[in-house]
Amino acid sequence: MEQTNKKIGIYGCGGGGTNLLAMVEKKIKTENLAGVYAPYNAVYIDSSESNFDTLIPADAVKYRIPNLDGMGKIRDDMLEPARREAPNILFQYPPQDVNILVCTAGGGTGAILATVLAEKMWEAGKRVIFVSPASIESGKTAKNSLGHIRTLNNRAKANGQTSVLFYDNNEAGNKNRNEVDRGMVLGICALLDLYSGKHREMDTKDVEQWLNLGKSANLEPQLVLLDIDTNIEDAKARQYPISINAIYSEADATKGSPSADYLSEGYRRDGGGSLFFSIHTDGLGNIANDLQAVVTSYEQRAAARQSTANNALGSSNSNDGWEL
Repeated sequence: MEQTNKKIGIYGCGGGGTNLLAMVEKKIKTENLAGVYAPYNAVYIDSSESNFDTLIPADAVKYRIPNLDGMGKIRDDMLEPARREAPNILFQYPPQDVNILVCTAGGGTGAILATVLAEKMWEAGKRVIFVSPASIESGKTAKNSLGHIRTLNNRAKANGQTSVLFYDNNEAGNKNRNEVDRGMVLGICALLDLYSGKHREMDTKDVEQWLNLGKSANLEPQLVLLDIDTNIEDAKARQYPISINAIYSEADATKGSPSADYLSEGYRRDGGGSLFFSIHTDGLGNIANDLQAVVTSYEQRAAARQSTANNALGSSNSNDGWEL
C-alpha cells in the first residue's frame, strides 16, 4: 500500500518562528512546489504586531495575542498568556495529524507558546515536531535557549511523550544566522516532502511509526533530536539512531541501508535526491553542556564587571548614599 497524502499543520510562533515560516512559504511559491509537497495549513502567531510585516504573505492566517506587545525575551511573562490563548488558537486552527511548531529557542514568545501548543496537541493524540534554532549572541538568549531545551525534555516526560527537535545554533562553528535559517527552511520543506505521499514503497503506517517512538522503538518519554541528511554515507555514519525514514534517489537505491531501531524506506519517483530523517539522542548532552558553558561565561562576565565597578567606586559612608 502506498502512503496517503497528509495535510500538515505548521505554526510559526513568535518573531523568529513567523519569519522562518514566511521564508518557507516564499520558497514554495517561488519554486512552484505546492503540488510537490504535502498540503499544509500555516498560521502565524505572535505577541507583537511589529513582526507581522511585509515578509509575511499578505493573505497569511495570523493570530495576534491580545493585550501584549512583545515579551522582551522574558520567558516567564509568556507562560500565563500562552496557556490562556492556546485553546482558542487550536479551536480556530485545529492541529493536523502531524504538526511542525516553528520558534527560536532564545526568544520570549515563541518557545513558550510552541511548548504549550505541543502539550495540547499531545493531549489530542497528535504528533509534533519542533523546529528551533538556538541563539547565544547575548546572555539572555543563551539562557533562554538552554531553558527551552530543558523544558522540552521535562514537558515530554510529564506528558508521556517524545519531543522531537530539529535544532541548530546560530553561533555553532562558522555558521551565521542566515546559514542556520536556510537550514531550518530546508528542513521544514524536507518534512513536507516526506509526507507528500509520492514515494514508492513507503506507506502511511511506515511514516506514522517513524514518530511513534514509544511503540516503534520502545523509547521512554524524553527529548530527541532530528537530523536530515542528503548523503547516504552521512546517514550511515550517525551514531545509534533510534528511528529513520529513508527516501532513496535512483543513484542510492542499491547502496544499502542505514541501521536504526526502526527503519522505514521509500524510493523517489520524481528523480530527486535522497533524504534521510534520523531521530537520535547523540550529541544531546553536548548541546546542553555547550549552552550551559555559554550561560556560565556570561554570568561570570557580569559578576566580574560588577566587582570592578564596586572596587572602583567604593561604598558610601553616609546613611542615604549622598556624598557631600
